Amino acid sequence: MRQVVWSPDGKWLAIGSASGVSVYNSQTFEFTHFVDTNAPVNALAFSSDGKLLTAGVGDTVVRVGDVSPGPELRTFR
Repeated sequence: MRQVVWSPDGKWLAIGSASGVSVYNSQTFEFTHFVDTNAPVNALAFSSDGKLLTAGVGDTVVRVGDVSPGPELRTFR
């Protein structure tokens, strides 16, 4: 199942798939980057300021990271 979520500020569109999250600029729909989760994405949510993206992953892990390309900030098992 795919997950699709818009950031609250309207700047980003994130689409979860069987192997990760694709992030797009919502104004141009230009692909910006891919976050490899190595497992199906079951849930996606942006922080209220649109700067963090949280992914619930099929391997019972929740990952939190910056929306812009960068390292994952936290992993919860």
